[in-house]
Amino acid sequence: MKQILLILVILFCHNYSLEAAMSNEKALSLFVEGNLAYREGRYEEAVAKYEEIVSSGKESGNLYYNLGNGYLKLNQVGKAILNYERAKDLMPRDSDLNANYKLALMERQGVSVSSRRPLWQRFIEALGDFCTINEIFGLALLLGGLLALCHLCSLYGEWPRKIYMTLYTIMGGIFVLLALIFILSLVVNNNQAVIIADAEAKFEPREEATTYFDLKQGHKVRIIKPISEWYKIERPDGKKGWLLKDKLEEI
Repeated sequence: MKQILLILVILFCHNYSLEAAMSNEKALSLFVEGNLAYREGRYEEAVAKYEEIVSSGKESGNLYYNLGNGYLKLNQVGKAILNYERAKDLMPRDSDLNANYKLALMERQGVSVSSRRPLWQRFIEALGDFCTINEIFGLALLLGGLLALCHLCSLYGEWPRKIYMTLYTIMGGIFVLLALIFILSLVVNNNQAVIIADAEAKFEPREEATTYFDLKQGHKVRIIKPISEWYKIERPDGKKGWLLKDKLEEI
């Protein structure tokens, strides 16, 4: 089980008060206890330890990865995929995570519906398998700094205008592209959720309403709007229905 990155995240927190330090110490202790319980086959106990850390507001790719593993061992495929999705948002290139995520998708029941999302949206979703939103934002910031440096060099240096304009055009184009990808990534990843229990999507937000379609745990949907105890959701194929809030969790 992975521990190093979680330890670094806990140590590098924003709240440096004594109370927060004690909380971090407890979180680390729970994480280690959860790992021990997992290795000894006490998966319910391990999941409870990890969930306690998550409920405290702390997060880490490795924490979500371990939590997904625990739920997968308990045959709770929906919650396993939910936590793997959260882990992928933080460490998308991790080979162990991607292997277990694919295994969980194979365990998922029900027929996967074909996506009718536009090409640009599918591109953004595929890009999420290689880099995080924060990494895209960091690259955009770095390129913006290089653009500013290039501009200063053109003002106070002796660069030929042709070289300056070529560099400025190339970097400016890449900067705009990265900024656009960052904005689109925020749009695509907003309100994404995973079904954590088999459910029936209704035509209306009432339990006695007619069932529109069935949803199996582990499948992804998009939340459109909440009303009381219900969510209006959308499947990848564009079908919309109403679902009780306790049947899904936001990524």
